[in-house]
Amino acid sequence: MSHQFTDSEGRNWIVPINVATMKRVKDACDVDLTDAVNGKLIEQLLVDMIKFVDVLYILCKDDADKLNVTDFDFGRSLGGDSLEAATEAFCEALVDFFPKTRREVMRKARRKRNELDQRAAAVLSKQLDNPELDKEFDKILSERGNLLTNLRESLDSTPVL
Repeated sequence: MSHQFTDSEGRNWIVPINVATMKRVKDACDVDLTDAVNGKLIEQLLVDMIKFVDVLYILCKDDADKLNVTDFDFGRSLGGDSLEAATEAFCEALVDFFPKTRREVMRKARRKRNELDQRAAAVLSKQLDNPELDKEFDKILSERGNLLTNLRESLDSTPVL
């Protein structure tokens, strides 16, 4: 199955994950994609987006070379929606690499993770819309403003040596 994404320059990239590309990633980035089975690797890559884009570039390197796209140009073309599409293509390609039993568990874990992310985003959004948050923020700013005023007054009244 072919997993692909389009970058911000309109270029279409196929994400090939097989033993050869995994070896290339391990040699170039010191990342063992087989560690994805334990779930921590994907988390680490999604937190370190620079490392993730480096891995993705190595996976797509054959096509990048054909298009004369450097790693810098590749990275420059990923952000926002194109980065999200690349992440999705990468995760699906990685899951599909593994044998059926592992693949099914990994796919289930991804669905659960996506569900939890959506729930967390909904809760956070609701909290940010709460008018009490604005009141609390105003209170903190007022307290800090008073603190700064008191500090300035104290400094102004202190003789310079």
